[in-house]
Amino acid sequence: MSDSERLQQIESDTWNILARAVVDKRSPLRWFTFATVSPDGQPEARTVVLRAFDRASRTLTLYSDRRAAKIRALIQNPKAECHFFDSRKMLQFRLSGTAKLLAEGPRWTSIFEKLPEYALGDYAALNAPGTPGSDQSASGLAEDNFTVVDMTVSELDWLSLSRDSHQRARFKWQGVERTARFVVP
Repeated sequence: MSDSERLQQIESDTWNILARAVVDKRSPLRWFTFATVSPDGQPEARTVVLRAFDRASRTLTLYSDRRAAKIRALIQNPKAECHFFDSRKMLQFRLSGTAKLLAEGPRWTSIFEKLPEYALGDYAALNAPGTPGSDQSASGLAEDNFTVVDMTVSELDWLSLSRDSHQRARFKWQGVERTARFVVP
């Protein structure tokens, strides 16, 4: 297999892994680290749940409370990075890109209306995430606070830590143009 074919296979496999993680609640890649830059320039990372992945647009989706630190960070600087690691396959990849926030509109409404009742409580707390106070909730706050975060991937850094030999590849997109190459692990 040529390098070009192998790179195409790596890209395709990565997108397939993400698509599977959305529907497989036991996937080790369903939960991942999402990193942003705080308004004062500090890195911030937290674990989030992969809610959707659109292969055609290279967009992954997660949910958040609009009052969370990651939302404030994304408003200031929409650049973000995701870190995924599968310890069984010894496979790591980082996705870098730009996030967009949705807090209204037909797609937001469709997603919000499908949330299970128990999940609404995650967005209905009287106090913002990370602030002192109780986790009491109030009816109607979930609709006010629920935010969809879509991150469009512009870079993929893929690393296989196999015992046989480590391999690493980098992919970059500018619009529909893609560059891909193997790099030193």
